[in-house]
Amino acid sequence: MLGKIILNKTRKCFFLGLISVSFPFELFAQNSWELQKEESGFKVYTRAKQGSDFKESKVTGKVKVNLTALVSVFQDVNNFINFMPDCDESKLLKMQGDTLQIYYMFTNAPWPVDDRDGIYQYNYSYNPDSNCVIIAVKALPEYSEVKQGNVRIKVSDGRWKFTELADGYLDIEYTLFANPGGSIPAWLANSTIVDMPLKTALEALKQAQLNRHKGKQYNFIK
Repeated sequence: MLGKIILNKTRKCFFLGLISVSFPFELFAQNSWELQKEESGFKVYTRAKQGSDFKESKVTGKVKVNLTALVSVFQDVNNFINFMPDCDESKLLKMQGDTLQIYYMFTNAPWPVDDRDGIYQYNYSYNPDSNCVIIAVKALPEYSEVKQGNVRIKVSDGRWKFTELADGYLDIEYTLFANPGGSIPAWLANSTIVDMPLKTALEALKQAQLNRHKGKQYNFIK
């Protein structure tokens, strides 16, 4: 009798143990990155975002480009209209040293979708141990009033990571999660999160080859 009780308790503990192990595993599997596209040396991944119907994306690649030239591209806010997808207006609002940047961007959306605008903050940092520049991106929806007729982007969290490699190449990683707000359905927004970030990365690399971005130096990169 005692042996049967012990056996039943053992089985129950084993079952509870399976639940505690398998649930985090399933949760991890649901949120793991899934490869969606490969182009020009880049790979684009997406994954579900817990608590949201909108997905997040990640672009990775190894390219030959100068580190400070690429940083210069992202600090050249007034030039964003030449490479940021669907950007019709960009304006620098604040620059603190060379590590904090706040800017305005307007996107002219096709009918019947309302136009979008956003205020974004870039924080630049450098890790000398890993030769890595990180640009942390976030939206600042309350920074200024919304222009009439526009929908303000309230959620946009991202990160650019540029790691110098020994062979003169950079390892690039770009992650982004955004909620476009308004009445855009999640399925429509999710249909853009592969090509849009990929195009941003590819066009930024083209800009980095221009003479205007060569020979740049930054105090935070030492």
